[in-house]
Amino acid sequence: MSEIEKKEVYPFEHGMSPVTAKLIDKLKTGKVADILTDMELEEHCGRDTRVTGNGYGNLMTAIRHTTRRYDLVWARIKGENALRCLGSKAIAEGLESDIKRTGKRMKWANIRASLVKLDELGEDLSKRFIANKVITGTIKLLTKKTTLKKLMASSVSIVDPRKLLESFKKIA
Repeated sequence: MSEIEKKEVYPFEHGMSPVTAKLIDKLKTGKVADILTDMELEEHCGRDTRVTGNGYGNLMTAIRHTTRRYDLVWARIKGENALRCLGSKAIAEGLESDIKRTGKRMKWANIRASLVKLDELGEDLSKRFIANKVITGTIKLLTKKTTLKKLMASSVSIVDPRKLLESFKKIA
């Protein structure tokens, strides 16, 4: 079979499910504020894309793929069986929510980690544990509301990582 014939028969990447490929085709044509219902997606790909459906994994893969390849962010609309294509404002608002959720997870990770007895761990595991505890502690510090306020007050720029690091030094 020639390469041209293969592309006609398999219009999706090697190893990708045909269902996922169909979902990507549907999602990549979206524009900001577009809404796609699970019924529309099911008609297009033949699987139930709701959270409990057998096509949910395919949909999540298609969403990640569409974000990376086509710069389109799709997210579930809370309480509905639908997705919305997000614009910059919605993505920015969602980022703050993601950071808050991460901070809560790190808080509980640190609480659990405080119960570990280092003398019960081997040397290698102990070193790894200490390094991981430092990382979770740093993330917990960086996700505090006060950190956000201090960073905003210092007019940090994403473009200048040195200035960002200087701001982190002042916070800690």
